[in-house]
Amino acid sequence: MVMQTNSSLIKKDKKMKSIKNILGTASMMALTLSATSCTDGNDWDVDGSLSRLFGLNGDKITVETAETSATVTFSAFTSKAVPSPEYYVFEVSKDSLYEGVENANIIKFGEDKSLTSSPVVLSGLDGDSKYYMRVKAMSSTSNESKWVYYKDGSSFKTKAEQLFNELTTADLFEDHVNFSWTPGATVTHITIVNAADPEDKSKHELTADQIAAGKVTYSNVKPTTTYIATLYNNDVKRGQLQFTTPAAMPSANYKYTLPSDVKIISQTLIEEIAEQAKVAAGSETNYSATIGIPAGATVSLYGTAESDGGKTNVTIPEGMSVTFFGLAGGDAPTINLDKNFDISGSHAYIKFQNVKLVENGAGYFINQSKACTVSEFTLEDCEVSNAKTSFFRLQGTEAKSIGKLTLKNSIFTNLCAGYGFIHVDAGSGAGHVDNVEIDGCTFNGICKTGKVFIFSKKTNMQDITIKNSTFYNCNGGGQYFIDFNADTFGPNTFTIENCIFGKSADETTNKNIRSKTPATVANCFSTKDFFKVIKGVNATEFSSDQLFTDPTKGDFTIKAGTLKEKAGDPRWYVVED
Repeated sequence: MVMQTNSSLIKKDKKMKSIKNILGTASMMALTLSATSCTDGNDWDVDGSLSRLFGLNGDKITVETAETSATVTFSAFTSKAVPSPEYYVFEVSKDSLYEGVENANIIKFGEDKSLTSSPVVLSGLDGDSKYYMRVKAMSSTSNESKWVYYKDGSSFKTKAEQLFNELTTADLFEDHVNFSWTPGATVTHITIVNAADPEDKSKHELTADQIAAGKVTYSNVKPTTTYIATLYNNDVKRGQLQFTTPAAMPSANYKYTLPSDVKIISQTLIEEIAEQAKVAAGSETNYSATIGIPAGATVSLYGTAESDGGKTNVTIPEGMSVTFFGLAGGDAPTINLDKNFDISGSHAYIKFQNVKLVENGAGYFINQSKACTVSEFTLEDCEVSNAKTSFFRLQGTEAKSIGKLTLKNSIFTNLCAGYGFIHVDAGSGAGHVDNVEIDGCTFNGICKTGKVFIFSKKTNMQDITIKNSTFYNCNGGGQYFIDFNADTFGPNTFTIENCIFGKSADETTNKNIRSKTPATVANCFSTKDFFKVIKGVNATEFSSDQLFTDPTKGDFTIKAGTLKEKAGDPRWYVVED
């Protein structure tokens, strides 16, 4: 073993201290370099001029439009490192919006710092107009965000305004129409376009007085024509209506307007009108008259017996063709049927148009036993109610001939407890209706206590056509829908198309149609509570209550989401949103 001296130990200790000093100095240098490196690479000072707010989340911007406004719902990106926006600025334009491109038609919202949170309402927009939109976040302490564009530059559209007031029958006439709208509204003109002929159009510039009053009478229209009227402020639509002008008073040798103080259509009055028509026609045997009844009037129909002053039927004079016509300007006038019409003799036509016929003791509308020849008997745009016994009956042994019975665009309610709706029981040809055409009608509560809809006692017809009509609560007591009393009689041609058969009055199904000629049926439908069987009618899955809006109250509007096909009386077609 070698022993170390004191001097060698001292030298060794100094050497160790020197090494420690060198290592310590190196460590300090390394730390210094490390600190310098951290400051330069990761902890530089933030340049406030380059920071900005986050923009909105474009995927979460939604717009709900009204006529002249849009409600915008949105959300902003958030971060602890970036301040929250203080308010928002929106810009909308009918022209596309582009970054850095000037647009003179921009409407700005929120520059007053009032739009601070979602949702916001952008008001003062034009109705029925397409708009583009962009938005940015704003702050007094940070730079504004970049523009965020609604749906990456897509547009939204406001709903159409409707400043027009609804037209009533009091506003519509054969040659003019009365428009009204919000008085004082910012509008400039009205355009009128014929719906069937877009080239038939006109423009009416509104005066300051008309604008202030909110009304104008427009005269450049034709009878029985459908028009579209549009109210404008320059090129911006502010209202639109579709309307159909009423029929003109039908032409005739003599036109007579019933004075407003006349409340009875009597035999004496009819004969006075007939004499005037004869003079105008220059004929005693073939002449015509139109009797105009004021809108909204109620008149009674009956003659007066000379013997006792009792009420009698009113007879249409021999050779007279006549139209009883409800004048425009209000609700259709009402004729109370205290007694029947007697149509004996020869007549080219007898017509009722735009009137309400209400049974008031007559029992029938027509109950003809005397001989007659009528080429055309027509009801158009009428309402008929409460004739207890029958609507149209031919009876007795004298010869009675109706060339064509036409029912068009009319509503029939609560009729016929004693006989059929159309009831020809003269038999063996003593009475006959050659042609029946029913188009665009509603039948509610017809023959529900036990009679047939059309009955012709062993007497042929030329044609029966029933189309575009709605039936509800008809034909009770196990009766036929149409019956010729034997299957060896019937029409030569027989068509049923575009009809709806609702609830029948009973569940008997063994009596349906008795005719030598089966009906040709197309696009017809029945409810689950219609229990007759008409070959070719399509059964639906709906009851009457499910298909119609309120059938027990006479509202047969088809409910949305039920019948897809167009059938039944067109006045009840469903209006989809």
